[in-house]
Amino acid sequence: MHSSSNVAKETRLSNFLGSSLFHVALIIILGFSVYSNTFQAPFEFDTPKYVTDNEFLLKNPSVLFDAASAIEASSISDTFKTGILTRRVSLLTFALNYQLHGLEVYGYHLVNILVHVINGLLLYWLFVLLARTDTPLRGGNLSVHQNNKALCCRMAAFVAGMLFVTHPIQTQAVTYIVQRFASLATLFFLLTLIFYLTSTLSKKALTKYGFYTAALLTAIMAMLSKEISFTLPSVIILIEVIFLKGPLLQRTMKTFPFLITMGIIPYNILKAKSLMTGTGNVTTAMSTLAGNPDLSNLDYLFTQFRVIVTYLRLLFLPIRQNLLYDYPIFHSFLSPQVVFSFLLLLAIVSGGGWLWYRSTKVSVSVALPYRLASFGIFWFFITLSVESSIIPIESVIYEHRLYLPSVGFFIAIVSLAVIVKEVVLSGSKVDALLLPFAALLIITLAGGTYARNNVWRERSSLWKDVVTKSPGSIKSQSNLAKAYYIEEKFVEFEKQAQLVLSLAPTSNNINFTLGQNAMRKEQYQSATIFFKEALSEDLTNAKAWYLLGISYQELKRHSDAIDCYRKALKIDKSDYKSYINLAEIYHNQGQIQRAIDLYVTAKGIKDTFQARYSLGLAYVEIGYYADAINEYMAALKLKPGHSRTYGSLGTAYYYLGEHEEALVALEKALQLDPSNQIALSNLKKLKRINPGVLKR
Repeated sequence: MHSSSNVAKETRLSNFLGSSLFHVALIIILGFSVYSNTFQAPFEFDTPKYVTDNEFLLKNPSVLFDAASAIEASSISDTFKTGILTRRVSLLTFALNYQLHGLEVYGYHLVNILVHVINGLLLYWLFVLLARTDTPLRGGNLSVHQNNKALCCRMAAFVAGMLFVTHPIQTQAVTYIVQRFASLATLFFLLTLIFYLTSTLSKKALTKYGFYTAALLTAIMAMLSKEISFTLPSVIILIEVIFLKGPLLQRTMKTFPFLITMGIIPYNILKAKSLMTGTGNVTTAMSTLAGNPDLSNLDYLFTQFRVIVTYLRLLFLPIRQNLLYDYPIFHSFLSPQVVFSFLLLLAIVSGGGWLWYRSTKVSVSVALPYRLASFGIFWFFITLSVESSIIPIESVIYEHRLYLPSVGFFIAIVSLAVIVKEVVLSGSKVDALLLPFAALLIITLAGGTYARNNVWRERSSLWKDVVTKSPGSIKSQSNLAKAYYIEEKFVEFEKQAQLVLSLAPTSNNINFTLGQNAMRKEQYQSATIFFKEALSEDLTNAKAWYLLGISYQELKRHSDAIDCYRKALKIDKSDYKSYINLAEIYHNQGQIQRAIDLYVTAKGIKDTFQARYSLGLAYVEIGYYADAINEYMAALKLKPGHSRTYGSLGTAYYYLGEHEEALVALEKALQLDPSNQIALSNLKKLKRINPGVLKR
């Protein structure tokens, strides 16, 4: 009796631990927990290119639907502008973030974490669906043995999902905000495969065609999220070959529409190149997407053999992670490290082929994990091929490039563990140790992820970590200096800046930041020297032209300032601050109408207090008092309680002859700031001209 009670309890516990509801809940809880310390991590590295420096595009997301306008409106450098067309869906999500909460960083992180957790759930779902292609697991009335097998598949899927959401290698694709490109593309990639499999496994026509259509739509969304989605049709074919059966013609027809979607990415690349240069072919366009023109195709390929081995090491042992690796370039296939890496990778791919072959020779009851392991290995190499092939891109190694390939890795590693359990260690007592071991591994990975995310919480801590691991990288040293400056750690900044200049005297990045530091200390002459040094390395830096313009303006060198602002605007037409400063110079020179035109342009780009208030002052000077009042009222909505604006509003009412309104505005100005001399002076004038207004 006691024994049967224990068995019943164990059965209930087993059923609970094996339930999909429990699995889903734990993936969600742990996924959010390990990233709970990232919500205030700042915009960093390439993120400002697409977010903080690209506000006009995010403020007007409809522009993304017009290729020419999107390319022209973006302030992203030409190297990255192709991504405006190839990553439109991802950019729309950034625009949605911007519409909801501007540049408050927490919302961007929330979306990234949500996408990551959903991807963990989708991996779980995909694993279960792949298992259902196994004939004994299909249908409603399963035997006890088949139920146990289904439970085992759900547990394996659960472990794969948990490994995915907790592994520290994912931090760069999640915490590094702009790499939503990778995680969002993965979301649509996984959804497509899930919908495709659901359609294939369904016997109802409505469900079959409905999910097939949904798969096509999500495939298109994937192709418009990031270029890595180019491999999606290849993975669909892989599923057909390894897991599915049926007449060849029918299966070919099923995959053909997805093969057509592969054309979306090269079409958008060529479209972008055509708009930017008027010419271009696919290879050139791909190489300039995030290009590395100093690296040949073969050098990049040889280096990638070694990089992929590093990726595998990071998946097995995620230590010494780095945002910006100082990675050696290999120029010969005969280099021992390249040859060893190639042979190792060849062995792994061959192992995937052997597992597939083996799945056709073993009994049906044990074939599934062999197929899954083979599929995971091929997935890893196929999805990595876009960024680890012969097309040189900006850096030879980035951890976020592992995000989509890691899905295959986790499917393979869990399936191999099942093979070891079922075949190699069959009959042993290893089963009792598997769950505790898996739990310990997941907890360890979760701790590593949380610790890695702590590095991202401040700019300086992130770049100190990079400099420690890549001390020879001038880019990392410069970014650490910039981080100190942004965080107002000026002593550390100046020490780090001197170190960078001793290593690279013409460092564009550090000269620019030194210029900003000189401006902070009102050392405008020094600032002009630093900004000119930065511009000597990069004449397309619109912000450097703008800040050089301010420095000249402070030094009363107005013609030089005008020239700088014009150059800034030629590079970036959305630079509303240059329009305002240019307008102020013309305003002070008495060219009022010219100034008004520029203020209006600035206001059209971004509705700011400064543009409204200055425009109001200009309207007063030419006697357009009613227009001035409108601008002051709009300015007060943007900056309530501003004494000078109330004083100027009172002045405009005074000149318009509306004395009662003038009195209210002037008294409000003095209430906010009793020392407002303009308001005091105009109030005295009002008393002299219309003393009766005070009595009313």
